[in-house]
Amino acid sequence: MPLPYCLEQCRMKLKRLWQTVIKNGAIQFKSILQSAQIGVKTTELYPSFTLFGNIGYNTNDASGDWLSGSKPLGISAGPAFSWNILQYDRIKNQIRLQDALFEESLVNYNKKVLQAVGEVSDALHGYILTKEQLKENKKAVDATVRAFNISATQYNNGLVSYQRLLSTVENLTRTQDRYAQIRGSLATNAIFLYKALGGGWEIARGKAYVSAETAKKMGERVDWGKYLDSNMTRFPEDMR
Repeated sequence: MPLPYCLEQCRMKLKRLWQTVIKNGAIQFKSILQSAQIGVKTTELYPSFTLFGNIGYNTNDASGDWLSGSKPLGISAGPAFSWNILQYDRIKNQIRLQDALFEESLVNYNKKVLQAVGEVSDALHGYILTKEQLKENKKAVDATVRAFNISATQYNNGLVSYQRLLSTVENLTRTQDRYAQIRGSLATNAIFLYKALGGGWEIARGKAYVSAETAKKMGERVDWGKYLDSNMTRFPEDMR
């Protein structure tokens, strides 16, 4: 494969991967920020204690030496206390609002995750199903070829009519056309699967497309049942 073509393919793969990371990462980061906002608003329910201090001196003489003690030196220090107790209901409502926004961000994030998993699962199912159809149709093509060879031999020996031979040819043509259509569908489904994965099928063969760490986190947030099992999310070894 020419080097420029390889470089172009790598560039396109990296571009698609980077776009996916940015899109999904932004949604996840939004959920994290929204979760932090709940904590920020909750702190407003509690009293606040601060310490302050000031030190300085007053003089009317620009050349005076304040270190000599001849000028008045001022020092002030002390604590400060504040509590928005009169705003309690308003703060509680703001906390509820932030919690609702956080839940909304989680729903959007989970929706994106489900959408991505669904796209991969649908594409993978379509590819496997079409591959099985191709295998069965190949058997039909082989059987039709054998039937044609038998009919041709019988025709040459004068055992069957020319019409019978033409019928066998038509049947063979239809079977081969169907086989070609299924092969085209297989290529299309392979492209859909490749796009859903963002490229890089080769390194994922035989592996689960949801890592154990990610599956654990997803399972803690949402009840996925058996759908996060490694056997349910494993790529087939053979892509030919």
